[in-house]
Amino acid sequence: MNVKILASGSSGNCIHVQSGETGILIDAGLPKTKIEKRLLANNIDPTKLKAIFITHAHSDHIKGLPLANKYKISVYASEGEWKDIDSVDDDLCRFILKHSEAFKEIDLSEIKAFFFSSHADTYGPLGAAGDVEGAAV
Repeated sequence: MNVKILASGSSGNCIHVQSGETGILIDAGLPKTKIEKRLLANNIDPTKLKAIFITHAHSDHIKGLPLANKYKISVYASEGEWKDIDSVDDDLCRFILKHSEAFKEIDLSEIKAFFFSSHADTYGPLGAAGDVEGAAV
């Protein structure tokens, strides 16, 4: 397992998690080109990304979502957050966490992700946890 914090703070948030051939991003808060440059600087191939998980729809978490369109990456967010996300092609949108679905597993091969309700001033913020190679993330 490899975890890289590509950005953290009010100017943008983006974390990359890799296990085997499976890579995901938690949030995409930098412009698309900056995310690409930071991935490549860390020898991470953007074409290998399987998913982007959005914790909430503030700009410092979603600014780089056009990356999903370019590389055809599935995007996961709560149903409540989608009304503030208009930068993702409809066929890439994956709605998760209706209130009855907390901790529903999302199986991405080598990464098993779980989401839960969180607190923020948005319509459906999520926290994320996962099982990667037997370790909690």
